[in-house]
Amino acid sequence: MRAGPQLWTEEVRADRARRGHNQGVGDFYTPHLFAQEVSNRSTQTRMPSDVGLRTLDLLDALARQLYEVHTFVPGLVNYYESFSIPRPFTLAAAQVLGVPHPHHSKTGIARDLFLTSLVERKAPDGTIERTAWDAISTKQLKCRNVNIALMLRQTWCAQEGIPHFLFTEMSVPKNVWKNIQIIRGSKPRLGEFEVVPGLMDKHPSRMLADIASTTSEVSIAKFCTHYDQTHGLEKGSAIRVFLNLLLRHLLNVNLDVQYLLDQPIANAKPTPGAQINNGAV
Repeated sequence: MRAGPQLWTEEVRADRARRGHNQGVGDFYTPHLFAQEVSNRSTQTRMPSDVGLRTLDLLDALARQLYEVHTFVPGLVNYYESFSIPRPFTLAAAQVLGVPHPHHSKTGIARDLFLTSLVERKAPDGTIERTAWDAISTKQLKCRNVNIALMLRQTWCAQEGIPHFLFTEMSVPKNVWKNIQIIRGSKPRLGEFEVVPGLMDKHPSRMLADIASTTSEVSIAKFCTHYDQTHGLEKGSAIRVFLNLLLRHLLNVNLDVQYLLDQPIANAKPTPGAQINNGAV
């Protein structure tokens, strides 16, 4: 995989620093690398942030999966993709640990090592918790240089008191990942035509109340069909509402199933203490 300029030199690094790479907070953050600077066999993605105004640069399919999993967990405040570790630290750490520091083969200069993401999340007590993540495939983990770079990043995280986590293609069950994508796909898009005007204004709270009081063992799909018929809605409207409740973390259901809507509606449980507001996210 080629990442960044064709030739990394100290002058190129300095120029990128002047242009703000790996600097800034929140919406003003600029990642170490942009998606268009990466050439590999995977899929680079630029996508709007779910928690800000910035467009994220996700360098491969696994990095995108990691981000989408994070957006599905409540409390996400900031997501800093391709977050670079200070190079003086990794150089010193490599010397102490007795390992060769990764370098650029064409110019010989030491590489800047970066996390897949540094994540800030609001904890239940209101404090901001930071976690560091590396998304690496199991195949890549067989490479010695990849493991050395990983160890140096973990060393920095340990010094900073930031919990570090490794994310691979095995971290999330396939059914869970598929269902997260289905749920995220229900998010209304800007300018999208509303088949049922005002659907998300009154029906989320109404459906949530119905689910909280039901003792039925019918499937979620049949529950939604009945809801459409009862309230005179277009076919499929209730499913949109149901998925939006999941997206907004107002409802919990088992995601590790092959067909999300085939499980009993009794599996769906309103989130304790969740406050519902009109409209969809």
